[in-house]
Amino acid sequence: MKTIEQVLKEASLRLFAVTRDRTQAWLEAELLLANTYKQERIWLLTHQDKPLTIAIQTRFSRFLSRRLAHEPLAYIFGEASFCGRTFLVNPSTLIPRVETEQLITEASNIINTAKQNTLVWDVGTGSGVLAVTLKALFPHLDILASDISARALSIAKKNARRLLQQPIVFLQANLLDQKVKLFLKKKQMERLIVIVNLPYLPKSQKRELAIQVTKYEPLDALFAEKKGRALNEQLIKQLHLLKQETDISIDVLLELDPSQAVQFQRFSQQYFSKTKILHDLHDRARFLKLSS
Repeated sequence: MKTIEQVLKEASLRLFAVTRDRTQAWLEAELLLANTYKQERIWLLTHQDKPLTIAIQTRFSRFLSRRLAHEPLAYIFGEASFCGRTFLVNPSTLIPRVETEQLITEASNIINTAKQNTLVWDVGTGSGVLAVTLKALFPHLDILASDISARALSIAKKNARRLLQQPIVFLQANLLDQKVKLFLKKKQMERLIVIVNLPYLPKSQKRELAIQVTKYEPLDALFAEKKGRALNEQLIKQLHLLKQETDISIDVLLELDPSQAVQFQRFSQQYFSKTKILHDLHDRARFLKLSS
């Protein structure tokens, strides 16, 4: 029987066809085999000469075949990391990106200056990473998480049950529809902080994305009409109307495609008095901060 060291070498050579990076290929081989054993990667280093049993070989081969077909590791393992926590994910939800973690930092800055009568609304919550992380950081903060997808909400609720002690309100809704509007008006909050990570990619970019994204992640959670701007523009207009109908102070943190930043800022200036482009760790114009 082959040893762990032999299997890792063979698997990493095959995975190079997917990663095109030898270091990444070796890392993924280790992750796949460690998950097969239900151990940490460090365990493999101390068991290099251990032969694989038939059961382990069979399970590892299934994992390896899925990755060789470009399936993301997060879907193979059923989980992904975000802000130091492990979240359940599946093909009904996007895999959380590192860039999106900055929304937590920016939202926390606003929350720390807000009065008690504040509610955070996570629009398009997906697997719930933003809502759950903010609730973990601010347990007594009221949080609403909404998504048009019932399957995504199911995963978000599971993550909330696993990771939180305090509840989050979940609603299946399309942006600021009547259901959400009624909920917000009943809460009678003074300040609403809206965290937005809706589909924003132009459909023309589909050919530029990696096959593991376009083949496995939910396309309706990635792409939007009007060159990616449709849903974000619709929500901004809806929030403007809500602001006119109520006395609520509204702050918006929105993730977008860097190519849209300047144009979308100009659009938002029609509806919000203060607009600011924020850059990600790679100095790309990735976020827009709006306030009334």
